[in-house]
Amino acid sequence: MPELVVHAASRLMALHGDAGLARSWLLQAWDHMVQPGSSMGDNLRIKLIVTLEAGLDSLDATWLARIEAAQLSRPRDANLQYLAGMACLNRQLWGKARQLLSQAAVGLQDATLHRNAWRALAVLAEQREDTAAASEAYKRAAQV
Repeated sequence: MPELVVHAASRLMALHGDAGLARSWLLQAWDHMVQPGSSMGDNLRIKLIVTLEAGLDSLDATWLARIEAAQLSRPRDANLQYLAGMACLNRQLWGKARQLLSQAAVGLQDATLHRNAWRALAVLAEQREDTAAASEAYKRAAQV
């Protein structure tokens, strides 16, 4: 039951629990989500992505490879682009993060993910000392 697993992992992360444990719970739901023709609904997919995002600071190489493989297998999936971009941002892979988040920001339907993508792009622009791009990204985040 992916719904139950995602909800339990989300709750664990909200309570500042063990992110590794939450990811181990999410593995089957993740595998189900990335299968071609998956019947997983958008709301559950987004909740799974948000739950994984909450633990990106402790993401291991195996999960990073899973995320990248899923994103590469579905290059037009804005939600996977977002997650991969945020993972790259967390790993300080600035150029790749900017590329993925820029692509994701165009296609994201969820308002929270959309806003977060623009805010992350603003932070990346600030790091490059590109105040015009940072200002524009913050403006777009505020408009979501």
